[in-house]
Amino acid sequence: MNGRFPKNENEIIIGKHIITNGGVDLKIGDKIKLNIGERKTKDDYDLKRK
Repeated sequence: MNGRFPKNENEIIIGKHIITNGGVDLKIGDKIKLNIGERKTKDDYDLKRK
């Protein structure tokens, strides 16, 4: 385990599985941009949070 817990609303925790299973190349201190919006399956099924 590396890093620390977030100190403000502009920081997040990224699980190690995102890097190993997702093939994402992130390092501590990297900045990322997240697109927030609707989530749907390929056949247009809505994946809203309940």
